[in-house]
Amino acid sequence: MTAKTRTIVQCGHCNARYRVPGEALGRIARCRKCGRRFVMAPKPTLDDSVLDWLLDEEESEEGEGTEAKPGIERRGELAMVR
Repeated sequence: MTAKTRTIVQCGHCNARYRVPGEALGRIARCRKCGRRFVMAPKPTLDDSVLDWLLDEEESEEGEGTEAKPGIERRGELAMVR
């Protein structure tokens, strides 16, 4: 018997987690806890969350000037908060 790959998915409404087979990813499910529907996608990893945050910051800064905000020192691409 072969072991099926299972992935953890999370309801975006109540954060309930479920372990589902890989072939279920992309389908719509109803959460047993809150009853709402959600798309079964892999639970985001820390790397994904950090990357999304960095990309959001980059997009929001594109339209802004280069002046530094109070309490933030800019060095290259990173900002250091004091």
